[in-house]
Amino acid sequence: MPAEQPLTELTTRDVLLQVDRRLTLIEDDLRTLDQKWDQRFGTLEQRTDARFDTLDQKIDTRFEAADQKIDTRTNQLRQEMHTGFAELRKEMNTKFHWTLGVVLASWISTIGTLLLK
Repeated sequence: MPAEQPLTELTTRDVLLQVDRRLTLIEDDLRTLDQKWDQRFGTLEQRTDARFDTLDQKIDTRFEAADQKIDTRTNQLRQEMHTGFAELRKEMNTKFHWTLGVVLASWISTIGTLLLK
């Protein structure tokens, strides 16, 4: 067996310096990774803005589709109303002419009865 080597005693200061050095290396690695991530995918603000822009576009698209459906249905209802009003006017004109004819016939027969009696 190899001879045991004497262990050097580490002070609390040495341990804390070593922990500090390792944490510094980890922080540097994280910064480097964060920079690479930002270069590849953009910053958090840019990604968030892009997500909101996408969401705005989706909402706009859905609202436009709903507006088109409403406009189409409104135009159909207006056309149905105009058609119904035209039919009502036609029916009212026909009934008015019949009523006027009956009133005139009654008046003429009343005048004829009075004059020919």
